[in-house]
Amino acid sequence: DYLQGAVMVVHTETGALRTIVGGRSYDESNFNRATSALRQPGSAFKPFIYLTAIEKGFYPSYVVTDAPVVFYEAGQEPWRPLNYDREFRGPVSLRLALQKSLNIPTIKVQEEIGTPDVIRTARTAGIHTPIPEFRSIALGTAEATLQDLCYAYAVFANNGIRVEPYFVTKVEDQSGNVIREYRPTQHEVLDPAPVAILDNMM
Repeated sequence: DYLQGAVMVVHTETGALRTIVGGRSYDESNFNRATSALRQPGSAFKPFIYLTAIEKGFYPSYVVTDAPVVFYEAGQEPWRPLNYDREFRGPVSLRLALQKSLNIPTIKVQEEIGTPDVIRTARTAGIHTPIPEFRSIALGTAEATLQDLCYAYAVFANNGIRVEPYFVTKVEDQSGNVIREYRPTQHEVLDPAPVAILDNMM
């Protein structure tokens, strides 16, 4: 009945935090949903899988079969993942699978490249919350903060370079003397070539 939301806007090249909205009203709720709320990112997690695949030599034209699949784990019910529209498209390229946000091809790609490597990519990009080694993380079941997701996507948009985000540009005393001034620090955390391919796919 009373929906809440969060917004974060980062200037990808400088790291400047332009906007943070943590909820409807601080007076009613001082919980900052942009920085503290853990939510399942869903399909927003899929680019980490496709980036990992590209880093391992997969091309956007690589074909995966979008068809029913069943996974078995000891002591658990069989898992039969479906696409959002519950349709199957047969052979599809990685580009189309990401474009259409198809679940089954994404899971199959993760199976081929290995879940631990996907987790490493997400960590390198900027996801700091725990990511369990489950198949279902391909569908974004591992919780993350909007802040982490936003910072990680900023790395995609900045050719693999992470710029530490900041709010305050400088601090002055009452006379206007600069006490401290922020200078962005940059680090290349992801190989720019695979990131460029991912950006093109997205």
